Amino acid sequence: MAENQLVAEMDRPGIGHNRPPLAELIGDLGPMVVDGVQDILARYWPRQAAALEVAQSAVILDSESATKVVDLMQQMRAIEQELEQEHDRLKRPFLDACRTIDRAFSEIRRPLEVTRHGEGARGGLRGMLTEYERQRQAEAQLERERYEAEVRRLEAAAEAARRAAEDGSVRNELEALQAAEAAAAAERRAAAIRPEPIRSHLGSVGLRREIVFGVNDLMQTVRWMAGKQNPLRSQLEQAVRTILGKHLRGLGVDAIDAGVNIPGVNTAVATQAQVRR
Repeated sequence: MAENQLVAEMDRPGIGHNRPPLAELIGDLGPMVVDGVQDILARYWPRQAAALEVAQSAVILDSESATKVVDLMQQMRAIEQELEQEHDRLKRPFLDACRTIDRAFSEIRRPLEVTRHGEGARGGLRGMLTEYERQRQAEAQLERERYEAEVRRLEAAAEAARRAAEDGSVRNELEALQAAEAAAAAERRAAAIRPEPIRSHLGSVGLRREIVFGVNDLMQTVRWMAGKQNPLRSQLEQAVRTILGKHLRGLGVDAIDAGVNIPGVNTAVATQAQVRR
């Protein structure tokens, strides 16, 4: 089979699939040549160098020199915006292609994963095996308990036989030895009771211990995490700053300037120069 024909066969959807070939979904990206990227960047290196050189010698002495700084900042921002646009333009086809490829693979992989592990990694075929293995373990535990009860009965009989053998009777001594051996044998059988491992050609089954938890008292948990010696304190602070920052920005500058009351938080409005057109 010719190479281009082989590629076409690999790209073709399965029987009954109504989606277009993957190549059509991705589209014709064309070659991304490094020299082409360098050609684009070459237009901006001199502009960047010139702007930075002027900025190094910038001094504000009066309103006229301040306006020149404003113009320089606007020129630098214009270069940044052009670079952002070029950057996004060059990446967009590849990002779109990556998302298309991810969706195409996920359409096959995700149903297999859900069927194997269930939603949330609990359930599915593994859930069936877990339930069956737990049942086998429970049955083995019942069997062990039955033997352990027998062990206790035989140990009591052995103790009674030992007391009876204190009279020096050979018969009683023999019975005591037999009772002790029977108790030891029953104890060995009890310890050996466990389900036979399930093994297939491709794998084996066992029960794995996993950590599961729920937060029953949020405030109590947060107070524990906020302890000075708790290694989770810094992560808690970062999470609180992120959540709180989003909340305060949603309230707006005027609301913060008027004053907000959040326990344990001080807020203020800082003023800094902003260049606008």
